[in-house]
Amino acid sequence: MKKMKVHDAISGKKGAFYGRHSTDKQDIETQLKFSYDIVKEHGGEIVQEFIDDAVSATSVKMEKRQALVSLLKDVEEDKFEFVVIYMQDRIARNPIEHQKLRMFFISKKVPVIISHDKSFYTTGELLSQLMLDGYSKYEVDMISGRMRDTVEEKVSQGIWLGGYTPYGYDYNQEEGKITINPYEGYYVKIIFDLYKNGEGFQAIADFLMEDDPGSHWTKERVKMIITNPFYAGKITMNRLKKGSHNSINEKEKWIMNHCKDIEPLISEKDWEFCWNLYINRKLGGISPKKFKTDYLLRDILLCKICNQLFKGKDYRSKNKKTGEEYGERYYVCERCEIKYEINELHESVLNAVLAPVFVKIFSSGSKSVFDEVNHGFSREINDLVEMNSKLENQIAECSIRINRAEREIDSIYGKTLNEQANVMLSILIPFRVEMNKRIEMINKLIKKNNERIQYVQNIEQDFVLWKEMFHNLIREEYELKDTKLRRLLLYMFEHIEVDRNKRVTSYKARMNLEEDNQHIPGSFM
Repeated sequence: MKKMKVHDAISGKKGAFYGRHSTDKQDIETQLKFSYDIVKEHGGEIVQEFIDDAVSATSVKMEKRQALVSLLKDVEEDKFEFVVIYMQDRIARNPIEHQKLRMFFISKKVPVIISHDKSFYTTGELLSQLMLDGYSKYEVDMISGRMRDTVEEKVSQGIWLGGYTPYGYDYNQEEGKITINPYEGYYVKIIFDLYKNGEGFQAIADFLMEDDPGSHWTKERVKMIITNPFYAGKITMNRLKKGSHNSINEKEKWIMNHCKDIEPLISEKDWEFCWNLYINRKLGGISPKKFKTDYLLRDILLCKICNQLFKGKDYRSKNKKTGEEYGERYYVCERCEIKYEINELHESVLNAVLAPVFVKIFSSGSKSVFDEVNHGFSREINDLVEMNSKLENQIAECSIRINRAEREIDSIYGKTLNEQANVMLSILIPFRVEMNKRIEMINKLIKKNNERIQYVQNIEQDFVLWKEMFHNLIREEYELKDTKLRRLLLYMFEHIEVDRNKRVTSYKARMNLEEDNQHIPGSFM
């Protein structure tokens, strides 16, 4: 583009204005006044305005700024003879974006005038332009850094700086107070209760869509509630990953503190419980499906004959013509070819094992029962720790064997290869590969054991939560009986053994159910 004066670029021509402001508080009027004044001074006309409202050029790329994209599209279609902006940091902050825009306008032969100093955005010495662009980015980085430091300091002091309050709360701007929304707060408590009782994000969202049809519930929305300590009266910074709407950082990266302005909807202990449950599920330590299943005895029901676990099999199907469902669900021992219809077996087994559990709890008190169960969990943790120690010894032995094999391989390669050497290599190399595979498998088992230890320590060995779990089962608040009942069964029993006649022949409980238990007339079911 030939060098020209501002007057020549504007005089008698039609152009467009582009402006941008980062927040609603910034005034666009200054940008408009300077731009209209320079165009009027030189005898031109602004025929269209393009304004990106409340858009940051730092966090929002130029391809995402609607007004800028519309301007570029119209310039592409030769609708304007010039473009006027207030300052160059209004059109971009990033030096690379500046150069992309300059090359575009130059290629279209459309000059861009900066009204603030009556200069051209699209001409001038390259080095000085790059310096200006760099200063623009440096300036915003400095401002962002200062703001980030200020926010971090305030959050670490437990000071809420305003903004949107999450579902369940309202903010009264006139009084400057955060208050609980009674209607939403009711559902927040239900969400946490359901999650504590084993329901997954999607199951909770489905439940809420039926119970609260006026709101749109998704599993991501439920997740954002469960993982937000705001509900326990805390504010955070760095909870979400940068550039993400719902990916959560490791808790160690958060800046978090109690805020006196927030009335908690749940206790800190309940939130920590749900957070640990979320982490265990995320790491694969425990799945929501572990609790939510029609097969209440899955993972604990043993066959007396072969001492193997029964599997759940669904033989139900639908008639294609009538849509009528037929068939049943069964517990199956594949080795002994035994199968039991689930409802019949549940009635038989649960009557036998749950009656003494309830007698024990009501006669001894929940704290006494918990102490017994907790002792059982402590034994389980000790067994897992001991197993991990033995597994680590196996890894050490495998490593020694690998080192020996590698020394042998190195010594063979250091000599002239012959038929005997090739035979040795054909043995040693696969052996080394096999040892590495074994170490990998052992490490996976150690990881699984550690996840189980963490889950037991953080969740199962918590008296307040155990007590609430049992009381919820008795109260049956949310009609999710099977989930709560299964959780109790997994909590109380390591295994339950049945014979061919569906009779409970033995069980291993985490507490003593034999003492002080009298026969209870009637059926638990």
